Amino acid sequence: MTISTDPTRPRKVRKPVGKTCAWCLMLAAETVTGVTGGRGLHAFHDDCDCVIIVVNEVVGQPQPDWITLLLGIYQAAKTATGKHDPTDDEICYYIRRFYPDLVSDGVESATYPLVNDGSEVPWEPDKRPNVNLIRNKVLERHGDTEESRRIHPRKDKFVGWDDNAIFAAADLALSAPDTIRRFGNTLEFDRQIGPHLVRVQVQTDLDLPEVKSIYPVGVTGRRQ
Repeated sequence: MTISTDPTRPRKVRKPVGKTCAWCLMLAAETVTGVTGGRGLHAFHDDCDCVIIVVNEVVGQPQPDWITLLLGIYQAAKTATGKHDPTDDEICYYIRRFYPDLVSDGVESATYPLVNDGSEVPWEPDKRPNVNLIRNKVLERHGDTEESRRIHPRKDKFVGWDDNAIFAAADLALSAPDTIRRFGNTLEFDRQIGPHLVRVQVQTDLDLPEVKSIYPVGVTGRRQ
């Protein structure tokens, strides 16, 4: 029986080994999606550890966890570019910044810019609050009242973005913002990512700073 006739639908894909670079991770994801015409099966850099394996697709059975993770990373980075057909460099740019701990060439922001009132953020970027702690709030209701839901829009305001892209973008805005503004006990971290100016609000008058909201600036009912 050959690959072409096997009912389990086996196919060749690229699999990263260990902590790989953003470029290899991108190519591996593209062999899974089939968008590169097979280049991910043949393009390697010096000392590359990636391997080519055969995976079986069985209808009704979930795909391996490593493939799910790979596709989530790739889609989040591709979405953030805001382009239908981004370049390799554009995709890798966001992979390195969205997932610095998962790739060998990840980029972490070393310092924050000053807040608009001249003060400093009272924590380092690598000690930032966890955006995923309000995941349900953003994905399900994003507010306890009708007014709150209007002012704090749900994830559907991030048009075309999936869940992974929203939270990866929010974490990037919080770790490497373009600007930071203060409103009372709230700090607002803004960063332009693809088509959206992503804003993350953090409440600072708590024992531990806490992310309160994630949204794209410019939605109806939101102050600028």
